[in-house]
Amino acid sequence: MKNVCFYLLVVLALTSSANPLKTNDSIVPWEAIPNKAFKAYGLILKSHLNLPSTNSFTILHAKKRKVTFYEETWLFHFTINENQITKNIKLLCRENDFLVQITPDTDWNGLFAQHPPKLTSERAIVDFFTMTTNNLVLLEDDLPQKQKEKLKGIIHGPRIMFQHNGTYTIQSFIKENGEVNLALHKFHMATKTIVVQGKSSLFLKEKPNAAMVLFSKIPLLYSKMGWVEIGHIPSR
Repeated sequence: MKNVCFYLLVVLALTSSANPLKTNDSIVPWEAIPNKAFKAYGLILKSHLNLPSTNSFTILHAKKRKVTFYEETWLFHFTINENQITKNIKLLCRENDFLVQITPDTDWNGLFAQHPPKLTSERAIVDFFTMTTNNLVLLEDDLPQKQKEKLKGIIHGPRIMFQHNGTYTIQSFIKENGEVNLALHKFHMATKTIVVQGKSSLFLKEKPNAAMVLFSKIPLLYSKMGWVEIGHIPSR
């Protein structure tokens, strides 16, 4: 049967031949950059964004965190005001050397050809996935306004659910066209490619209950039957 409901997937998961990983998949937390450092970082932004001067924009907020798939590498996130327009800018830097500005159009293949990622831990794999996958819901602040209250406490960051023969199953929440979906991706270690395996808004459409929260927090979609497509519960 092509479409299988989440209730059946729970049963399938219990008979899975692959064991869910027990490790902590969370990425390194952000650190706030103090306002007194904004002037120095303003020079970096001016240089790498080809802005005319540091007077042409104002840094409103800034934070940074370590990247786990590179050594001595940091991801910087700046919120700036330029010409009365608020912009979010992400820069990947290694030992003060600018690597790339991260946008939805970033050429990751080109970057990784020059700077191969070191995916030696589950945490590094999750960080790699988070960095290279668009439309992820990483914080409750990323939720559409109309869904913030409804989904508060349910949304979590990407995490590994299964590993099987060099392929990792990663569960996450993604935002598309103003709606949030629970999604699964397959990450192939050998080729460093990420493929969407399935997505569904089934348990996010109505007001979530305790059972729905449980479904979003347990490994669901890999079994002895192979990869199972997320489907809707058929009406009775």
